[in-house]
Amino acid sequence: MFGLALNLYRTYRTYRALRPKPVSAEPRDEGASLVEYGLLVALIAVAIVGAIFGLGTQIGALFDQAAECIEATDAACNE
Repeated sequence: MFGLALNLYRTYRTYRALRPKPVSAEPRDEGASLVEYGLLVALIAVAIVGAIFGLGTQIGALFDQAAECIEATDAACNE
């Protein structure tokens, strides 16, 4: 039984070595590489940091105003 399996394996290995390789006229591009994903993540991180620094003071002021309105007892914040 082992001899049969060994012979089948040798036959398959020889077939694989001798079969013709597919030839394509165009280079194969199969999706993005790791470098492209890294650049994409870096670009997104830069955009997030830029948005935080650009809008950080405005967002902070908005939260401060909301906190003051929550603490206030008058109706001035309901406008």
